[in-house]
Amino acid sequence: MDISYYANLAEILGTAAIVVSLIYVAVQIRQNTRATKLTTAQNVFHDLREATAIVATDQEMASIYVKAMKDVASLSPAEKHRVYMFLNITYRVYENAFYQNKQGALDAYVWEGVVANLSIAHETPGHRAFWRDRKKIFSTEFQDFCENEIPELKIDAVGPYHSAQDQKGMQ
Repeated sequence: MDISYYANLAEILGTAAIVVSLIYVAVQIRQNTRATKLTTAQNVFHDLREATAIVATDQEMASIYVKAMKDVASLSPAEKHRVYMFLNITYRVYENAFYQNKQGALDAYVWEGVVANLSIAHETPGHRAFWRDRKKIFSTEFQDFCENEIPELKIDAVGPYHSAQDQKGMQ
């Protein structure tokens, strides 16, 4: 056996090692991407829970919110400020989810749930009033999305809530 045999063998082994390394890197990248998407989804869900908790755990805020969702004009200036601050927090979460989705950091099923949640909220008079009054504080891209791509929600004759029973419960 001459030296060229060993040189060829080393080249083949080197090539095999490179292929194995590339496969390993690809697997690591895939796992990292999946972990990043899971973390992003968890953060979006956490942020939505935190925003929802503001209304869910405070009876006074819940009452103001329900009142606002029917008619923002019925609120005192302080109540309107509280609701708008709450909605600012909530829409920032939606805007962040929008951005994360555009970057490919959210799975489609997570994004679909966020859009459905936003669609339902966007159909209440209170959310529409907030959006009309404050949309300029959000990115132009997010504004365009909200105004052009959120699916229309079919609202029954009772109003933006799902049933007459829901409407009673909101009073």
